[in-house]
Amino acid sequence: MSEFRLLSPNTSVTFSSCGSCRSCCGEKFFAAPLILNDFSAVASYFPIFFAHIKEWRAVIPLGSQTGMCPYLDHNGCTIYDKRPPACRLYPLSPFNDQLAIDRSCPAVDEPGIFLYDGQVSPLFYHERLQNFNDKLIATRAWLSERVDRFVPFTQLRSLEFYCLEGAKDEFEELHLNSLAHASIFGL
Repeated sequence: MSEFRLLSPNTSVTFSSCGSCRSCCGEKFFAAPLILNDFSAVASYFPIFFAHIKEWRAVIPLGSQTGMCPYLDHNGCTIYDKRPPACRLYPLSPFNDQLAIDRSCPAVDEPGIFLYDGQVSPLFYHERLQNFNDKLIATRAWLSERVDRFVPFTQLRSLEFYCLEGAKDEFEELHLNSLAHASIFGL
């Protein structure tokens, strides 16, 4: 079970590496939230859906109906250089204006540099973190303008996924084109 905790601005955290651990690759987390800026980065490999998780969110599946991510094999991630922002940043996760860290990740607090004095190491930094709260607000506004157009698509484990019919902007177009990847996830 994940244990996300908010980090204070002057926090330092170490992180070694994933090594052979693959528990976050669809087993622990089977969906990841997106912001609009993520759409173009994920649409080539992941279906973009909409789900109600306390509020409407854009999400991608990280696992299949039966378990792990279909891009994971015995050698690791087969799309490592193209993996989604949630995977790139894990065990960190932006949370409004702060960062949260999953303390259940076995590589957290192991030797290595990850977060020092509140700054993410350049090795792990992703542009998604820059002005994240502004991007989140824009994403929420975009979603709220489309809620009445969401139609059920499928369910992954206990989460109902929705899609749009027809595209009216570039993000909707990316969403619709991304649905071609749903079958890779068994959806």
